[in-house]
Amino acid sequence: TMNMQGDQFAQLGGDKLADMTMNMEASNFMALGGDKLADMTMNMGADNFMSLGGDKLAAMTMNMGADNFMAMGGDKLADMTMNMQGDQFAQLGGDKLADMTMNMEASNFMALGGDKLADMTMNMQPDNFMAMGGDKLADMTMNMGADNFMALGGDKLADMTMNMQPDNFMALGGDKLADMTMNMQPDNFMALGGDKLADMTMNMGADNFMALGGDKLADMTMNMEGDNLQKLGGGKITMMAMNFERDNFGKLGGDKLAKMALNMEGNNFGELGGKKIAMMAMNMEGGNLQELGGDKIESMAKNMEINDLIDVGGDNIAVMAMEMGGDKLSAIGNEQAKGMAIAMDNTHIETLASDQIVGLAKGIDTDEIAEVGKERLFTMVDSIEVDVVKDLGGDKLSSMMGAVEGDQITVLAEEKKVSIIDTLDANFFDAESADFTAIMESIPESERPSIPEDKIGKTKLNEAENLSSAFSGSLF
Repeated sequence: TMNMQGDQFAQLGGDKLADMTMNMEASNFMALGGDKLADMTMNMGADNFMSLGGDKLAAMTMNMGADNFMAMGGDKLADMTMNMQGDQFAQLGGDKLADMTMNMEASNFMALGGDKLADMTMNMQPDNFMAMGGDKLADMTMNMGADNFMALGGDKLADMTMNMQPDNFMALGGDKLADMTMNMQPDNFMALGGDKLADMTMNMGADNFMALGGDKLADMTMNMEGDNLQKLGGGKITMMAMNFERDNFGKLGGDKLAKMALNMEGNNFGELGGKKIAMMAMNMEGGNLQELGGDKIESMAKNMEINDLIDVGGDNIAVMAMEMGGDKLSAIGNEQAKGMAIAMDNTHIETLASDQIVGLAKGIDTDEIAEVGKERLFTMVDSIEVDVVKDLGGDKLSSMMGAVEGDQITVLAEEKKVSIIDTLDANFFDAESADFTAIMESIPESERPSIPEDKIGKTKLNEAENLSSAFSGSLF
């Protein structure tokens, strides 16, 4: 055989060459060398490879090089490979397998099928994947199924994915990418990094995210940065977040959640729903909420119900109110404004500026504001600056004061009481104090109203032992 050339091998034909090869050992193949073996193999067909079997084919292949594989072409290599098993691939090793694979086309991978490709891939290393490049890896991956990915495991899949580009991910599609991702672990996501993860995620859809589940998606998101999330956009982020549970939001933490929220719009928050938004908000710190700003917070708050806002907690609701400001609070909607007010206790309300408290109160329907509770309502009135009380308007203030206890009103500052009376259009004497003595002194005796003695008997004043004592003290 050493003295024959390609035309003589062609003359002999595949059956004769296979019979000859069947009787050679590894040392004979080594002596013949790659060029001679390639010339022989080139003249064999699929049935010859089947009769030779995997061990013999592997022993031959071990002695061929990259140029021999190139000369043979993908179809011949695929026919040989079809007859090898996992132990033969292990014997060949990653470099040889990569050189073979490099000369196969998509049709060859399809013919080999997922199990064979997975067995080959299992014996390749990161440098082999790098040498093959993304297109070849994607063509191989396209012909593997979920069970093949499970057999390969996260490390191997991550090594393959590391060498793929956005167009490869697009070619693979969401279902294949999700099946791969399902078999990766947090350390694999960390190794891939945010750019690669974002490129993968861009090509997945809602059903893929649902299949992956919150834990896997959270592990992916943990390794993405602000620019990756910006690239994904609000729609994709929302689809992912829809599959997070409470512990996933907690694991991501405020900084990551804020970066997600920054890239979401009003319609995204509407799709996400109040419960999930509340889970995001409750896991943010004050600084994260300040980073979001009033417009983004308004979009979040508008899509939460009362119980969602209460779940967020008073500390964060107070920061949200501060960031939104009075105008946004007044227009947020009755249920939302009421929920924010109820979520806060007195200490939270005291941290708000007057215009913010007024905005919050104006946002609540007048006939429902009493539901906020007398303690909160008193704190709201008490905390508003005197000259801002009028901004509440008479109807709103009247409903608020109607829900407050009398003994609470008495402790209000005198100036506040007068401002309340003025706003309610009840300061008939233009007094600057709510104290009766001060009111009496501010009106000349000739201008004071009087009750004829014959009328006193028809009033409660008739029961007073001392009329002057009836008008002493304060109005409140």
